[in-house]
Amino acid sequence: MLRRADRRLGPLVLRGAGLLRRSRPLPAAPAAIGILCCAAIGDLVLAGSLVPALRQRYPAARLALFHSAANADAVPLLPAVDQADEIRPLHPRDAVTAMRRHPLDVLIDTSQWARFGAVLSAASGAGCSIGFRTQDQHRHFAYDIAVEHRRDRHEHANFEALLAPLGITALPRPTLRLAPEAVASAARRHRRPYIVCHPWPSGWKADLKEWPQEAWRRLARDLVECGYDVVFTGSGDDRARAAMLVGPLGDLGGGLRDLTGSCSLVETAAVIGLAAGLVTVNTGIMHIGAALDVPLVALHGPTDPRRWGPLSERAVILQPEGVDVGYLNLGWEYPPDARPCLERVEPARVLRALLDIIAPAESGLRRAGL
Repeated sequence: MLRRADRRLGPLVLRGAGLLRRSRPLPAAPAAIGILCCAAIGDLVLAGSLVPALRQRYPAARLALFHSAANADAVPLLPAVDQADEIRPLHPRDAVTAMRRHPLDVLIDTSQWARFGAVLSAASGAGCSIGFRTQDQHRHFAYDIAVEHRRDRHEHANFEALLAPLGITALPRPTLRLAPEAVASAARRHRRPYIVCHPWPSGWKADLKEWPQEAWRRLARDLVECGYDVVFTGSGDDRARAAMLVGPLGDLGGGLRDLTGSCSLVETAAVIGLAAGLVTVNTGIMHIGAALDVPLVALHGPTDPRRWGPLSERAVILQPEGVDVGYLNLGWEYPPDARPCLERVEPARVLRALLDIIAPAESGLRRAGL
């Protein structure tokens, strides 16, 4: 319902807003800067890079973050801001009130296609707004400064372009803050080297991004044979599916832990941060693992890794061979006949890639017994 309303009413509202407003200049020394990110956790992790860049450019400015319930759990992991408010698409009046409560000199909207963010930007009362001109999305009418959103570069590079009008030419890679108590708890819980497996993608048509459950089981058995414990993670919504996946494995001789639904995102991030490696589908956990610089194998099916891949030199991207993959740009461009495709990625291929990225000198010895 929200997607339909956004698509049908959003362009009309934005065109009207464009006719009623005048473009405002960018202030020379903004005292209050807002960042709007209502998308998923992965988007927020990438957009968190704006915080240290803005801190360096405007050390005296107050930084405010406006986020949604969809990514609220990731906010404590980001570089610290001076103010963080959750806003809700179903309550636009409350959202505008929250944004107007603390006047902003500049508002940066990181939304790529949803018109909701652009409408909020137009109503926010900010002195100057910056956002994306996304092809065929009609969002640019809302902004004082519209930056071209390009499908031929990573989303992190698109976010970097949002800061160019402010004189910022380089955006650091995402970094996260781990809670010391969560790290201490993870260290006590996991005494042996372990690999985190995160099987559950999120978002619309998430099932098309999944790797088959039997592939995860095969990988878990092989990892235990290689001397690693295996930890499965997921949200509370994933519990039922996780039970189906993990149940046939037993406890793998004490080498298996299922933390699905039993840890907050802050606690899960600490578990990932201490892991020997991470295997995940394309989802927010992938971006968290990359930001924590954990050895990572990222499984990409419909998601284009050039646009949404992990930003880490310790990451390996695996895609199925022989099929059309990587067609998603903004996240909803599924063809009518779209089918899951990750079954073409063999567990042995994932294991080899993981062992190579964990310890190149050791991996050959480990694989020799397989």
